[in-house]
Amino acid sequence: MYQIKPHINPILYRYFRNKELDELYASIGIKSFAISLISIFIPIYLLTLGFSLIDVAIYNLIYYAGIIAFYPSSISLAARWGVKKTMMLGIISALGYFAALNYITSGFPYYIAAAIQGLSTALYWTSYHIEFTEILDTAKGGTEISISRIIAIGSMILGPIVGAFFILSDSFSFIFLLVSVLLIFAMLPLFLTKDIKAQPVRASFSKIIKYGGKGMAIASQAGGFLGFVTGVLWPVFIFLTLKSIMDLGWIVSATSAIMVTILFLMGRSTDRDENMTLKSGVILHSLSWISRLLFLFPIGVFINNFYASVSSSMMNIPFTKKVYTEARKSKNIPEFILFREFHLFVGRALAVFLFLLINNIMWMFIVASFVTFFYLGLITGNKSDRPAIRPARAGN
Repeated sequence: MYQIKPHINPILYRYFRNKELDELYASIGIKSFAISLISIFIPIYLLTLGFSLIDVAIYNLIYYAGIIAFYPSSISLAARWGVKKTMMLGIISALGYFAALNYITSGFPYYIAAAIQGLSTALYWTSYHIEFTEILDTAKGGTEISISRIIAIGSMILGPIVGAFFILSDSFSFIFLLVSVLLIFAMLPLFLTKDIKAQPVRASFSKIIKYGGKGMAIASQAGGFLGFVTGVLWPVFIFLTLKSIMDLGWIVSATSAIMVTILFLMGRSTDRDENMTLKSGVILHSLSWISRLLFLFPIGVFINNFYASVSSSMMNIPFTKKVYTEARKSKNIPEFILFREFHLFVGRALAVFLFLLINNIMWMFIVASFVTFFYLGLITGNKSDRPAIRPARAGN
């Protein structure tokens, strides 16, 4: 029977027809909104409890170590029980994490809270990456990744400003409770379609750390380094500069609102020429670290944050597409993801140790400007030690 082709964007058409993609986007949207209520304020929370910046850095080092320590077990659970069940365990453990954060005020060890956060991150994101790799359209991967980011960032538009409001009008304890309730709803979309099981990891550790090639390893290490500086030191720098939780909240919220309109174009640009998009992003983002040292007033910080977000996305969308594409080509997706996570940890650990050594946020920004150029390792060469053919996935 003759059918009329729907007159809508083919990527959106695929989105609405792909139930697995639908549920993944729905879950990440709800989870992103919940986490955005508190994520940028966690270092501030620790500082308000009397912890030092050094303590905050150590907290994050324990968190990063927890991620890589629990990753192999998370993959084993995804292989035995299923990817979506493991994602749900990640969300459940996140509830324990926010309870632990709340009880730090009563003497609960902050390093145990950091380890629980590492467990939660490993369980959820291991399975998310496996699932997304399986369903990614490699020809339109940049656009699909940008849509996932649009949903995540779109969900975060109100999060930081709402979180700042409740922190100031009520307490951190109320936000921890609210986030926990919302995270329960983030599990519901994962029940809508059939679960899949991941492949078990069979390669030795020495093979895994070389699995994706030197270029991908170096770029992942750079991503880990910048992740610590962007996710921890930059919000702390804004807070210490402007002396206001509300200013930090509206700056991040306003940036997210504008970014939603830009990310789709970045995805399309990545699909047309991912290397050019990546190169442009590297140059622009490197300059963003220097500009952050200037214009230290609310509007100036907002402009810097927006500029940094745009240039970061110009790097990270092509980078993420390359990660998922290479993972899909590999014989064993979990082994490739474990390879990437190991090198992210190396970069994160190096960033923390450097900060512990110099204890200066501004100098970390300058170092980050140079580290940004290591993303170009993805272009200069990426010979991999892994096999190139992957068997079909197994269902439940």
